Amino acid sequence: MQEVLAIKRQLEDYNGLISGEILSEIEKYSAALKGLRVIHINTTPQGGGVAEILNSLVPLSRSVGIDTKWYVMPLDNSFATITKSLRHFLQGYPGHLTDEQMGTYLSQNQNAALRLKKESIAASVYEYSMESLPEVDMCDATEMVDEIKAVKSEEEIRLVKKTAELQDKVFAS
Repeated sequence: MQEVLAIKRQLEDYNGLISGEILSEIEKYSAALKGLRVIHINTTPQGGGVAEILNSLVPLSRSVGIDTKWYVMPLDNSFATITKSLRHFLQGYPGHLTDEQMGTYLSQNQNAALRLKKESIAASVYEYSMESLPEVDMCDATEMVDEIKAVKSEEEIRLVKKTAELQDKVFAS
């Protein structure tokens, strides 16, 4: 498991890019989260939707006092195939994971959590974790994440546009 070193960014960097009202809300909600430890785990530091979000979310979370880390887990071919299938299912394509695939998926995520010395549980095994670890308190930060991930640097905007162009070419062929 390798830690991703994200760029430094402060909440003040978003002045003029988002409304003062949203900045105030971020400050308000984040005050209660100061000192909270959050660990994100995915399979690539760049080139995917999760990486795009984390490149903004991790530095911003740190700037408001959330102890945030981002790790990339090693990816083997079987796990890559499973995560690709999951992405397709989430996009509405039919199908499901076999029991064997689900076992591989859960095992890979459990191993990742163990490698981090039980500092965290991967978000992708949230439900499994809730059943297996009832003593762990987890909270939903979806709204805050949605607001934060909307802000992009010039480089991020350029990369998003490039990705969209490539996707358009794929769908056109």
